[in-house]
Amino acid sequence: MNKRLLLTQDSAGKTLAEVQNFDKPDSQNGDLEIKVSHSAINYKDALAVTGKAPIIRSFPLVPGIDACGEVISSDNPKFKVGDKLLATGWGLGEKHNGGHTTQMRLKSTYGLHLPSGMEASTAMILGTAGFTAMLCVKAITDKGIQPDAGPILVSGASGGVGGIAVKILSAKGYEVVAVSSEQGAPLAKSLGASKCIMRDEMAAENKPLEEQKWAAAVDTVGGKILGRILAETKYGGLVAACGLASGAGLSTTVMPFILRGITLAGIDSVYYPAGGREEVWQELSSSFKVDAAGLGDWMTEISLEQVPEYCDKLLKGEVKGKVLINLQK
Repeated sequence: MNKRLLLTQDSAGKTLAEVQNFDKPDSQNGDLEIKVSHSAINYKDALAVTGKAPIIRSFPLVPGIDACGEVISSDNPKFKVGDKLLATGWGLGEKHNGGHTTQMRLKSTYGLHLPSGMEASTAMILGTAGFTAMLCVKAITDKGIQPDAGPILVSGASGGVGGIAVKILSAKGYEVVAVSSEQGAPLAKSLGASKCIMRDEMAAENKPLEEQKWAAAVDTVGGKILGRILAETKYGGLVAACGLASGAGLSTTVMPFILRGITLAGIDSVYYPAGGREEVWQELSSSFKVDAAGLGDWMTEISLEQVPEYCDKLLKGEVKGKVLINLQK
């Protein structure tokens, strides 16, 4: 018997999350059938499961924007039974049933072969967060910004995207400065940050142009912090923006762009073109070599039954790093 986390709504519009047993997934949902071994909790998953934001397009739905497992049935010659597969984005856990289940149907266009040498647990520790972080790093390197250009700032550095970005950038030889809470600073430093700036300091009011400090930045939080980052980025620098945990608004002027030639690069991982995903995942695989056992306090492994509890904790700021769901538990 399989099990899944199913989200429904009551008559008052409240989201209800319940782990249910089921026999087989709906055969109309895709040309692949996957035995899911691991998934994860991302910020978007937490919003969906708790009902704190209208992430789910229609109910009932299985959440989980990431999934990794083994192909047990295939109608596409690209994938054969026994292949290890991962899937992120494409509306999984939003428009289509996602990865918080032990078995799922999946469109083959949404799947990728697991990179050689990568464990399923590592793939889901990375997941959408790692894919997004790698896209941010790629934007910086594609711009031609080298380690000798100066420090790179990473906001939300003890969280999923930020923490992985810190680790990748530091491994590539960049000096990384983290923006974090006091509680998250030790984790950010353990991932490779040379020092930490407190979140409240970065959220303070700023002038349109401040002292030039950062060769580039990865911003995962948005709001006032992104405004300050733009004001402090060096001439010709790039800010890769991928999140809005601190707000969707942006208070800035044209001055950083027309007087310092700064690039604000928006990063989307959900509908990133299928043709380029495998290359990004291969680079991510070579850049992130630590397995689940080596991540210590930055990674928490849970069962499917614990997902609602940890979604609530994540939104309250009580979880650092990534939450890995082991569906074999």
